[in-house]
Amino acid sequence: MGGLRGLLVGFVLFFFFSVGAVAQMVITEIMYDPQGGSDGISSEFVEIFTGEYVNLSGYLVADEAARSGTRSNLTELQTYPSGYALVIVNSSDFSGNLSGIPASLYFTAKIGKGLNDKGDSVFLFLPNGTPLTAVNYTALSAAKDGNSLQLINGTWQAAPPTPGLPNE
Repeated sequence: MGGLRGLLVGFVLFFFFSVGAVAQMVITEIMYDPQGGSDGISSEFVEIFTGEYVNLSGYLVADEAARSGTRSNLTELQTYPSGYALVIVNSSDFSGNLSGIPASLYFTAKIGKGLNDKGDSVFLFLPNGTPLTAVNYTALSAAKDGNSLQLINGTWQAAPPTPGLPNE
């Protein structure tokens, strides 16, 4: 009986800590219009703060146009022991040095139907389709200037991209 109780306690603790890790995920940076930047970033990306390494393979991402339709699966390209994950659209177009990014990297062919330059929403779903987190953004002068939108001290601001790093 003690073995069954220990197994049950272990399962409950695993479930509690797994749910806790999932519950704290926050979208912290969105590169929706990489045109015009001089930093070598030529592809859309979404940065997610996970608090600790979480394997997001199989999670789903979408934009407003695809929220209730086709969602894109995430495939892990690089595991990195940090609290950041970077979802990259078309890694062959990401001309920056992927190995130099201090975050776990995930590939998707497209975020929904492509992030809209005038405003959109980004959604992250668990592999079973349950919504996990979402952000709605508007173009805050980050279009065609190489900036990304970043969550800095609770406010979204346009700033030079910091993929996989804290926004400052």
